[in-house]
Amino acid sequence: MHINPGDTVTLIGSTMNGSMAFYNFTVVGTVTFGSEALDRGALLIDLEDARYALDMQNAAGEILGFQQEGYYHDAAALEMAHRFNQQHSSTDDEFAPVMKSLSRQGNMGLYVSMAQYWSVYISLLFVLTMGLVLWNAGLLGSLRRYGEFGVRLAMGEAKDHVFATLIYEAIAIGIIGTLIGTAFGLLFAWLLQTYGLNISGMMEGAP
Repeated sequence: MHINPGDTVTLIGSTMNGSMAFYNFTVVGTVTFGSEALDRGALLIDLEDARYALDMQNAAGEILGFQQEGYYHDAAALEMAHRFNQQHSSTDDEFAPVMKSLSRQGNMGLYVSMAQYWSVYISLLFVLTMGLVLWNAGLLGSLRRYGEFGVRLAMGEAKDHVFATLIYEAIAIGIIGTLIGTAFGLLFAWLLQTYGLNISGMMEGAP
């Protein structure tokens, strides 16, 4: 756009009352996000200047809220929005606040549904895959222990008792593996939540 620091640019928009707004700003620098859509269309200005330009003194066009758990629950958000709108909706005030859940924000409902469905699909695929792997491992283990079973049966142990001991072994191994796997999973989840990963270098030049 051939704009340099110190040049004047004009913001063309609309005020909260619906009228057109024209306001001049002085360019003090440029910011590169690495995303073409943001780099071409984003404008970073002071909040008070934006309120003055758009006739929004002591007002806000949108306030974002986050659930305490850190995860988005669509059913809880819909119920909260319904209660809020029933309490604060007013037909006389055109600026009455309206609460919307993430799934009701434009096309975000599609992404919320996709995230819910794909989480189920991925979990189901993982469980089936691990089930096949463990089943195969159990069969191989049973074949390797074929001699052991023969000796136990030859010594007079009942087949039902041999089968029961195998079930108990599988349950014990499953419980121990679940506890150890859950502990490691929670540890890595805590590390990611506390420290996170800086992927800004991977996003350089992204379209």
